[in-house]
Amino acid sequence: RAFDATVERQSTKPKRIDRWMDSLRQWIAGHLKINPYRRMELEEDLFAAEMNMTPEQYMAKSIVKVGGLGLLAIVCFFAISPLFGGIVAATTVLLYVTDQKEMPTRIRARREAIEKELPRLVSTVQKALLHSRNVLRTLEEYIPNAGPELRRELVITVADMKSGSYETAISRLEARVRSEL
Repeated sequence: RAFDATVERQSTKPKRIDRWMDSLRQWIAGHLKINPYRRMELEEDLFAAEMNMTPEQYMAKSIVKVGGLGLLAIVCFFAISPLFGGIVAATTVLLYVTDQKEMPTRIRARREAIEKELPRLVSTVQKALLHSRNVLRTLEEYIPNAGPELRRELVITVADMKSGSYETAISRLEARVRSEL
């Protein structure tokens, strides 16, 4: 029964409005111009938040959401009632604010999950350094015991350590995590 429900959920086609909104987002993303500094900043934030989209797509998604509700607010204001139009407009502003806070919230939650595990990692590395000076091996052995957020970062860091210097790999980890610790 569970298998049938899963297959049924996966086989549902996207609605016509969803396809139209996606094509509108893609069109807007193709026409957006972002200055290089802001683009680089957004790319880093999107990577840190694990959101697989370009900065243009991220901004276009927000524009389409808020623009659609804004148009609805205008229509409601003139066709139905100014009070109802005002309520929809307030909802539009609220949606815009929450949409702008989504990425920083994801980044903060991810960083906090990593910071929560760092004392245990430091303790493990400290104990391992008493017996051996092989930091790379210690990190590789810690990866299966790490949480999903820290595991992802450790896999990248270990690969960096294997291909380059340890100091560069650790500084890249620090830049990706953006931790205050």
